[in-house]
Amino acid sequence: EEAIQDCTEAIKLNPTCHDAWSTRGSAKSQLSRYEEAIEDCKEAIKLNPVSNLAWSTSADAKRLLAQSEE
Repeated sequence: EEAIQDCTEAIKLNPTCHDAWSTRGSAKSQLSRYEEAIEDCKEAIKLNPVSNLAWSTSADAKRLLAQSEE
């Protein structure tokens, strides 16, 4: 939760910081907040289409979300 709060503050200060979006998405995914993680990663990818963290976090969150819905 603390990482999410820190990233949210960073995004407020600089909404174009793709690292903050990616990191927040990763933290949300680790807390099983997969849909939110995917949304954050979408924003990170819009800002930086070659962000490895955003793409991998998004893929993992989508996989885990699908598994949780089975």
